[in-house]
Amino acid sequence: MYRTTDAGATWSLVRSGGVVGAPVVVGDTISWLMESGGGVISSTDGGSTWTEMPANGWIYTYAYSLVGLPDGRLATVGDGYVVVSADGGASWTTAGSPLPYTPHGLVYSSFRDAFYVWRFDCSFSTDNAIAPDAIMRLDGVTSG
Repeated sequence: MYRTTDAGATWSLVRSGGVVGAPVVVGDTISWLMESGGGVISSTDGGSTWTEMPANGWIYTYAYSLVGLPDGRLATVGDGYVVVSADGGASWTTAGSPLPYTPHGLVYSSFRDAFYVWRFDCSFSTDNAIAPDAIMRLDGVTSG
């Protein structure tokens, strides 16, 4: 991971190792999912230094969506559940009922107070009909 402080004129290496998805900014903390379900990295100094919080099996290997909730908690996809962390990724709990599939993505709507998950089942050998549950709304899983 590289960081610039001069609009891209120069770059400095601040962390080795990959991240996925988009970073989440809550207050003065930047959080990002590590690749392959490895956990969350966070920075409180504008990205100069990063702290790793291993997932310990809570985050799905192909999770690409980290979500910041209005109360400052983080959410992502676990193995069959939406998982939520109140401590920046140090620990996780399941939220809501088990999911009928492991989603490829997760977003949160504060207007609806709901998560939306989706899956992607494309195949080059079929007509690629979209499954009725390809996008699902999950209500009542954010209270904590």
